[in-house]
Parts: sequence; structure tokens; C-alpha cells
Amino acid sequence: QRLVMKVKETISVRRGDAFVTAYPSDVLRVSYGIDFSARSRAIGTQWFSWSPVDSNEGSSDPASLLDAASSPESWALAQDNSYLNAVAPARTFCLQEDVEAMLEAGLIQGASARSALVAGPDTWLNPDMLRFRTDEPARHKVLDLLGDLSLLGARGQCGVPVAHIVAYRAGHELHR
Repeated sequence: QRLVMKVKETISVRRGDAFVTAYPSDVLRVSYGIDFSARSRAIGTQWFSWSPVDSNEGSSDPASLLDAASSPESWALAQDNSYLNAVAPARTFCLQEDVEAMLEAGLIQGASARSALVAGPDTWLNPDMLRFRTDEPARHKVLDLLGDLSLLGARGQCGVPVAHIVAYRAGHELHR
């Protein structure tokens, strides 16, 4: 049997306008906000909230999550808010202006236009790659946060605490 950590009082980490706050809750919920509006209108400002206890709840109407040309299988995914369908498929993303710097630093060796979502100043460079039309970057940030929090677990413990965890413009450094 695994022990579960439960947040009993509000805990917050902040750097400038970025923060991660864990509020006491009876269920796990992760809410994440990002704001890239100054660098890319394609990403803009997004929020996504997810909880494993939600069966059909997402950040917006399921019909808006996937492109109209999506397959019937994609519609089934849109109706299922499980981690495997609502969070795990969210791809990593980057800004077009950062790609060259990453290549020079050797950070994305072996990458291709199919490896990540790339946002230009106004549009996505590879919009056909979007699995969630309105909020995929925010979903990916939820995935990152859950992954980082899972590292909190010690032997026999679940790493992700039971809390409502709210993050805004945080990134890996504040997650830890």
C-alpha cells in the first residue's frame, strides 16, 4: 500500500509574477496558466485544469478541443478527461525564435518538425500537429508539473500530493 501526501495548509512558491501554490483539497486538481501573448499570439494566454476524478470535465467544450476534421476516435478522446486522453498526449512546444538557439546549444539534436509544436509570432508553424486546438501548451505544462511533483515521492509514497495545485508561468524551476 502506498502512502499519500495531503496538503493541510496553503503552500506557495513565487518568482516575480510566476507562482506555484498548493491549496488544501480532498481531491487532486492541477490548474495551469501560461501567458505567451507578448511573444506569440498563436499560444497567447491559456488555462487548463485537470483532476483524475473528473470524467467529462476539461478546460472547454469538447467540440472545441480538436479540429473539425478530427476522426471519430478523436471525438472519443475529447469526451474522456482521463490522464491518458486529456494530459498525456499534449506535445511539448517552443517558439520559432528559440529553435535556432536550441539547435546551436545542441538541445534538440535529432528533432524534426514533427517532434514539437512550433509557434511563430502569429500562427503555428505546424498546426496539423495540434492534438488540442485551444490549449495544448497549457495541457503540456500540466503534464510537466505532474511529472516534476511525482519526484517528491519517497519509497512507498506517492509523489503528487492531494491538493489543488495552481501554477502560472512557473516552469520546471518553480515546480521543484
